[in-house]
Amino acid sequence: MEWEANLFWSIVALLFTAIGGIIGAFINWWHQRHKTLSDNAWADYELRRDIYLELVAGIGCFFAGGNLSARSQWHETARKVRIVGSDEVVTALNAFTQSIKNNTGDAEVRFYDLNLALRRDIRRLRATPPEGTKLKAEAFPIEV
Repeated sequence: MEWEANLFWSIVALLFTAIGGIIGAFINWWHQRHKTLSDNAWADYELRRDIYLELVAGIGCFFAGGNLSARSQWHETARKVRIVGSDEVVTALNAFTQSIKNNTGDAEVRFYDLNLALRRDIRRLRATPPEGTKLKAEAFPIEV
C-alpha cells in the first residue's frame, strides 16, 4: 500500500514538473517572439526615419533659389519613400509632387501635409512591423 502512495505522489510530482516546463517553454517562446517583432519594428522605424530625413533635407530644390540639378537625387529618395513609407506618407508625397509638376501654387501647403504625414508615421511605433497596403499601382509614378 505504501509503495502505491509513493508511486501516486511521484506521478503527481512528475506531472507538475512537466506542466511547469511546458508553461515555462511557452512563456519563453512568447517573450522571444515579442522581442523579435519589436526589434523588427525598431529597425523599420530607423529605416523610415533616415529616408524621411533625406527626403526633407533635399526639398529646397523645388522652392525659390533651389538647385535644379538636385531634383533627380530628390526623386530617387522619393522612390525609396514610396516603397518604405506608410500609405498616408505616399499619398501626401504624391500630392506634393503633383502640385510641383502641375504648378498649382499650393506646393507649400502640400509640403506641410507631407511633413505632418512623415511625423505621424515615425511617431507611431508599433509593436510589430507594418503589414499590407491599400495603395494601387498608380501611387508609384516614375518621376525624373
